[in-house]
Amino acid sequence: MIQDLNFSVNDIPVHYVQSDEQLQEVVEKLKLVREFALDLEFDRNKFKYGFNLCLVQICDGEFIYLLDPKTIESFDGLWEVVEDPSIMKVTFSCRQDVLLLKHLGCYPLNIYDLQIAHILGGNEKMSFKNTMEAVFHINIDKQQQVSNWHTRPLKAKQLEYAAADVAYLLPMKKQMHQTLIDLGRLPWIEEERKLLEEIEPKQNSQPHLNIPDTGRLDFASKHILKRIFEHRDEIAKKLDKPPARVIPNSVLIDLVSEPRETMDNWFDISGISYRVKNYKALKQIKQVLNNGKAEAQVLSQTSQADKRNGKQASVREKIKKREEIKKVFDPIRDKLNQEIKAASTLMINNRILDQLIAGANLRSILSKYALMEVIRAASALNIDIDRFLD
Repeated sequence: MIQDLNFSVNDIPVHYVQSDEQLQEVVEKLKLVREFALDLEFDRNKFKYGFNLCLVQICDGEFIYLLDPKTIESFDGLWEVVEDPSIMKVTFSCRQDVLLLKHLGCYPLNIYDLQIAHILGGNEKMSFKNTMEAVFHINIDKQQQVSNWHTRPLKAKQLEYAAADVAYLLPMKKQMHQTLIDLGRLPWIEEERKLLEEIEPKQNSQPHLNIPDTGRLDFASKHILKRIFEHRDEIAKKLDKPPARVIPNSVLIDLVSEPRETMDNWFDISGISYRVKNYKALKQIKQVLNNGKAEAQVLSQTSQADKRNGKQASVREKIKKREEIKKVFDPIRDKLNQEIKAASTLMINNRILDQLIAGANLRSILSKYALMEVIRAASALNIDIDRFLD
């Protein structure tokens, strides 16, 4: 039998599901509903290596189910329900959840994100905590959000927090959906919901450049950093540890900028895992640094040749193009912000401007409703955006 946790949230009983048989009971119930609230607790390189599912929370309006992936072997049955287009999944700020589901082989359909609905209803972008206060005047304690969700047994406060994340989503959806109907913006949320199904992870070929202080490194040093960054990731994967807890980012920078001093003091540097505080690991790091340095010399010569041949875009040209595009779209964004408030952030934002700078056109990057609103605002301001349409 499914374990009753003997507490409720928003007058909804909470059940703890810890086996495949119990999960199947929940799945059969969910197949009969029109919608349910869904949330995930996960860890992304904070306590363990990678992108890990730690808990699944579901509320069908009658019960709240906390599903434990530490004891449930297969979620295939649940994923089939999440992929069922006839059943709506009500969420809040679900981009990371969708990415994790796809990482796990589940491709969710019919998703309703309440954060987006709240924005389209004429409100500023808010966290779940602030939205709960604004909509229901309820204060949600978010301290457990950053707790370690890998640990078992979960603490009572963690279970209560997890249950609260889904307990209010269905009534919140009912209220927000009616607001969108009243504003005539139902087609807007429908388009945004379709876009949620298309979310894919960003392909970042240079994640090492996200480390602070890389801006002060030259071309060769950045390449060496890339190699030591990749080496650290291999070690972290083997140890099932977050990369930054194996070797801190600041130490990676030091290995590139001050390699001799850093390696001489290797055993005294705080933050480095004891698993790599040995001569074998240090020898491997030295080899990676030497290989990276040799590669960087070759690449640097190629890079200089590319510059001479004009193959690299001028930074000055990119800045000029950004200024030109901002000059066109900043007034449009300001007008949309006055008329439809925070919803304008879904129509013209920095990500969209970056895509225009890269050569994309508005028809390919905007939803239909957003494109119509941008064209309308541009027309009202007598701004010609035809060259950005096709």
